[in-house]
Amino acid sequence: MTTLHDRLNELADDVPASGATGDLDADLWKRGKRLQRRRQVASASFAAVLVLAVGSLATVVVDATSGPELPAADADTTLALPDELYLASPWANGTEETGPIGPLAALVGAERRTFWGDSTLGVTGVTPTGDYAFLDLESRAETYDVDPGVKLSADGERVAYLLTGETDEEANTFRGDPVVGLAVLDTVTGTTTEQRIPTDHGLEVDDFTWIGDTLVMRYSQYLTFEEGSSTSTRPVLLRWNLKTGAADAGLPRSSYPDLFESAPAGDRVVVTTGRRTFVIVSADGETEPGPRLDVATDSPVFLSPDGRRLATNKDPDGPHTVSNLAGPVVVGPATGAGAGTTRKVEPVVIEQQEDGETMTGSVSSVSSVEAAVVGWRDNDHLVVAAGDGYEVIDVTDVTLGFTEPLVTLPQAYGMQPQVAADALQAPTFAAAEPDGPGDPRRILWLGGGLLVTLAGAAFWRFRVRL
Repeated sequence: MTTLHDRLNELADDVPASGATGDLDADLWKRGKRLQRRRQVASASFAAVLVLAVGSLATVVVDATSGPELPAADADTTLALPDELYLASPWANGTEETGPIGPLAALVGAERRTFWGDSTLGVTGVTPTGDYAFLDLESRAETYDVDPGVKLSADGERVAYLLTGETDEEANTFRGDPVVGLAVLDTVTGTTTEQRIPTDHGLEVDDFTWIGDTLVMRYSQYLTFEEGSSTSTRPVLLRWNLKTGAADAGLPRSSYPDLFESAPAGDRVVVTTGRRTFVIVSADGETEPGPRLDVATDSPVFLSPDGRRLATNKDPDGPHTVSNLAGPVVVGPATGAGAGTTRKVEPVVIEQQEDGETMTGSVSSVSSVEAAVVGWRDNDHLVVAAGDGYEVIDVTDVTLGFTEPLVTLPQAYGMQPQVAADALQAPTFAAAEPDGPGDPRRILWLGGGLLVTLAGAAFWRFRVRL
């Protein structure tokens, strides 16, 4: 039987000689130092990975959750016009986060996305400093119509939109959300005012128009509906004065001329009533006839700020042909001798050479055949939409024809960009593309990657210590 004493003696016999013991001590020392260096490298690498991962995560969090600081809304803010409009980030803040941002220089449709991936058509407001925020339009009716049902007032201080809500009976949803009236967002105060119209099945809205502080909407009541067809009452009008709050629903259609594609003229609008005739309409429905034109037009007629000049597009192909192209731009006096007598404007583009010298030359993108009148810059300069898709707004000297770009528009997303009428006469500035915020879902992606990285680094450090 082997005793403890015997085993201790066997271990003592296995001890190497004194020389070998020295070599063993030296080898053990080297192995210990190597292990210590490996552990130091592993610790430093682990710390570096941790710092890099946390720093990257912090950068993404800041990028995904922060946006530009928007200026506070102020009714005394002077409108300014960005020289280019952009599509905002789908994750840009809404006015519920930013607060009121008006008055607005423009409205631009853009994709709006949520953290969970839902996508909707949003409307961004563009401030006079070139900042963007989605307008949180409470109970906005989203329909399948080409017109999104959103209108910016001339001064940029109000946004009118179609209102949805409950109907008295089954709602007609074939064209989207049932419409039950109008709502207006005050872009300066942030308050929303509603004008609801009692309805059984919803309203069929033909159009609505700003006339100064007053909204006029033409609508019908749905009577019956089934897949692909519906019946409705004869159109009537809603007149809503936002300044006084007075509203009259059910006015006869004859109270106003057809306001479709009317042109703003101060606190009134200009409405074409025939191929050569137009009237100037006040908010209360009173009309003032304009001079008879010497050319036929199928476009709105625009009056200069002083009311002494008019501009429109001549009908390019007669009353029995519909064309997507605007006809030649014509201008003429609106008052006095010769009122209504027009002449064609031939735009001449001003170009800048690399050496800074100015030269002129005609460019097809702003030819008189492809430019649609959209307003006046001042009494001597006309504003036109040019290009194949009207993606540029130009300003043209109606006397000399000199033309230069005013605003570059983005590709339409769900709605044509709208520029406040008063902003067309405001000073311009170089507008930078809006900066973010980025996709907030990157927090999850990077967070998951961070966990995997940390787990791998921890496992590596554990193996090193073995």
